[in-house]
Amino acid sequence: MANLDDYDIHIPSQESRRTLEGVLQFSDGRPVANELVEFKADNVKQGVDGEVRTSTDIQGRFSLNVLHGLKGTLRGVMYTYEGEFVNCPQLDRLIRAKGGSVPDIGTKPIALEITRDLQDIKLILPFPYCQKAKEK
Repeated sequence: MANLDDYDIHIPSQESRRTLEGVLQFSDGRPVANELVEFKADNVKQGVDGEVRTSTDIQGRFSLNVLHGLKGTLRGVMYTYEGEFVNCPQLDRLIRAKGGSVPDIGTKPIALEITRDLQDIKLILPFPYCQKAKEK
């Protein structure tokens, strides 16, 4: 039998988790593919990861596993820049209002206390679908 020395083994938390599932959409109802959905806990104990992120699939769906009992906010986020999309005045206004560069444009945060699994969550970005400039 081999002797193992100088190994630092960390066992993942066995605390109970809950699943948050839903869809990220543009304001016109079209799905938002390959963008970020995040849960951020308000206050967490030391050693507890209070932030969970995932990317949406091609149909805008997401699924997050969050520790049971956490309180925090859930929101969808898109990082973009002026000119990435064509004929998108609402998005261009939001980008300028955030100071340009590459701001995050997000949904309204939803306050949650994670006590059970949640399905059918809808996160809505504050502008309609726009075609990417390089898709032409």
